[in-house]
Amino acid sequence: MQSWLAHLAARLFLAGCFCVGCVGTVHDACADDPPVFDPFSWASFSAEQQASGDTTTKDAEADASKPAPPKSDDLGFLNLELDQLSQVQVRPAPNTGAPSSQISAADIELNDASTTGGLLSQAPSVNTRRLSAINLDPRVRGYHSGQLVATANGMNEIKTRLDIDSVLSQIDPGIIDNITIIDGPYTSLYGPGFAFLNVDLLPVPRFDNGPEAHSDTTFMYGTNAQSLYVRENLLGGGKDWGVRFSYGLRTGNDYRTGGSDSFLIPSSYQKWDGLFAVSADLTAISRIEFDYIRCEMNDVELPGVVYDLNNSTNNQFNLTYVVQRDRKGPKDLIVQSWYQRTAYDGDALRASKQESLYYQFFTLPSIDGGDAVNTAGHGFSESMGTRLMRTFGEKDSPQWTIGADWRRYNQYYREVNLNVDGEIVLGGGNVYGIPRSRLDDFGLLTDLHLPWSDTVSYNIGGRLDYCTTWLNREDAVIWQVADPDEWYYSPGMDEPNALLGMAYLTSKRKLNDETTLNAGISFAMRMPDLSELYSDDPSVPFVRFGNSYVSGFSDLRPEKNLQLDLGITTVKNNISYGVRGFYATIWDYIMPVPGFIDFSPPGFITAPRVLDRDFGYFIEEWREDLVTGNVNADTNQAGYQYENMKLATLAGGDLFAEVRCREWMSIYGSMSYVRGTNWYPVVYDAADTWIASDGTLVPTGHREGLPNIYPLNGTVAFRFHDRMRERWLVEFNSRMVAHQTNVARSLAEVPTSAFAVFALRGYYQPRKNLRLTMAIENLLNTYYVEPGSLAIIGPVGLPIYMPEPGISLLMGVDARF
Repeated sequence: MQSWLAHLAARLFLAGCFCVGCVGTVHDACADDPPVFDPFSWASFSAEQQASGDTTTKDAEADASKPAPPKSDDLGFLNLELDQLSQVQVRPAPNTGAPSSQISAADIELNDASTTGGLLSQAPSVNTRRLSAINLDPRVRGYHSGQLVATANGMNEIKTRLDIDSVLSQIDPGIIDNITIIDGPYTSLYGPGFAFLNVDLLPVPRFDNGPEAHSDTTFMYGTNAQSLYVRENLLGGGKDWGVRFSYGLRTGNDYRTGGSDSFLIPSSYQKWDGLFAVSADLTAISRIEFDYIRCEMNDVELPGVVYDLNNSTNNQFNLTYVVQRDRKGPKDLIVQSWYQRTAYDGDALRASKQESLYYQFFTLPSIDGGDAVNTAGHGFSESMGTRLMRTFGEKDSPQWTIGADWRRYNQYYREVNLNVDGEIVLGGGNVYGIPRSRLDDFGLLTDLHLPWSDTVSYNIGGRLDYCTTWLNREDAVIWQVADPDEWYYSPGMDEPNALLGMAYLTSKRKLNDETTLNAGISFAMRMPDLSELYSDDPSVPFVRFGNSYVSGFSDLRPEKNLQLDLGITTVKNNISYGVRGFYATIWDYIMPVPGFIDFSPPGFITAPRVLDRDFGYFIEEWREDLVTGNVNADTNQAGYQYENMKLATLAGGDLFAEVRCREWMSIYGSMSYVRGTNWYPVVYDAADTWIASDGTLVPTGHREGLPNIYPLNGTVAFRFHDRMRERWLVEFNSRMVAHQTNVARSLAEVPTSAFAVFALRGYYQPRKNLRLTMAIENLLNTYYVEPGSLAIIGPVGLPIYMPEPGISLLMGVDARF
């Protein structure tokens, strides 16, 4: 039954994509053009997009605080009714001159995602990997977290570790107004990077009729894992000031998988967050804005990761001064400063962690090395910075933005393996992790928007950055070991600095009233991050196995990326469609390469081999599994070394389609594909000194896929709604993912399986200020595994890849006053 439905959904999806049209989002149009429906969002980028933090009109501000159902003409990405396209109020967004997509406030209201990563997965160019029930790690067109730049109201957001959170895990969906995904290095505003995730938080209101106060209460319950979500929003203000307070709480227990033989996955969590935002006008054209965010995650189980998260506490402070003569136009001057810090700690003492991962993946392989029974870790990450931007030009004319910024990133992490007596074992008592280190980035930026004619516009920009690093050579990660004879710190102690460049050009040409052609070319560079430079063998779930570890290399070179984009869209009365493609060439691509099979269960234990791991490309001298006899066993511990690859490429594209079949029915869909290629793979042959720079890189003589690239995937949905009064809406959708066979075989990456899942969701609004929502996720209770899901021990004692949640009924209520 499930396969028949999946086949039917696939046929309907393909028919929708190739026969009916294209779905996308609303973005800024060329200054001389009326607002149009543009799934590529390749319109004018200028300081007008910088106005995204305060773009609401008087009516919109009042409506934002009053209850109303999400109307079809308010919906953005994948949701817009076609006959209302010409009436849409275009909302400025960060650099919509680039190939991008936007997830609007209405999309967020209709989505039941418990994570910001879940929201991002709505965009065709974004795919995610589950790290926990409340953390989904996003990738944009195959660019991983180290290549992404994420911001919230201009503040840079960062990962604390590769395996416990994502770049936007500290920002809850309940405090987000919209998200813009820029699918390449096409903005100079937020620092060097290859793709950008820009979040606008819920705005601070203004009320022209004098002081007002409003509230919004949301409650949602999910049957699978007994998940609970509660949020209270309080907002008020007057003509020249406003304030917003938001508090949210999320809790959940272990979720149950799909399939007839379902079982529980250890995935419980507790999370709360608070937002305090205030804005006050200083003069008729200037104002000051302040945001404070606090997010705490407690007792978060991380299936497949070396330990669970006991606590993670994040604090963010953001202060901005704005000069803006026209509230609907560009921000003439922005002066901004921010600071954020996340501290965290975890261990592997929970019985669920021991049973589902630790015993077989850590304790048994380490029998000869000290019987490790626990891994404990703690650390922090910090981000701070300031930027100044000045914009010249009016709303409907050429605009030139210049600016300068500075960003600093601090990181520190310690990890130890302990025996039953609490003593450090393995590696001579080594303290693993990342020593205290720092990266500073000083940048100059510019952007020029040129509306060349009624049908053609250009956007030209770039930035120049100087990056420096610092390493605390006295840190315990470098020198603290129980046995001085085994002392070594393999990454090396270089403190590299580099000059980085970025330049881009985008163009938009209207071929006729219905069809638009978009093109872009960009070059960008990226500095190695602190994890890539200075990691000293911490356990990270690289290529899906939590007992893997990666060593940094302090002599890494910056990545260099040349990207080309081309897209075309057609918008008609009831049909729209389009396609876009890209090709990125990356020199000095930074990635882990095969190094060691360090720990392997001893010969008197028969380790399982059911997941098809193959360490054939690892140097035989450093393969302990060849000594123990447990060759290619699932529970062997693989070690990797960060290195620069000579050349890697990413190529792919998206299809979009939408048709309104009846006044009360529409069909939409999207499809995306990315192919990553490592043209010159290598393996690492370590030297007796164990210092990374002393090792040798040995070419494999073949080309292969890049690791962790999501396969061909698509979505198709049918939407039925009350068009006259908009009191109700029902949507049936399906997501389909193909096999992935283009994998990094030298890294022992394993191909993934295909699947299709279905969902049903909708709302009913009995009163203006009351909305009831309901959704059924994984409607057919399918057992499926996402690409990139981590390995755990299944209920029969054998390793499996972690399956996703089974069927779940979600019920919610939203009351506004």
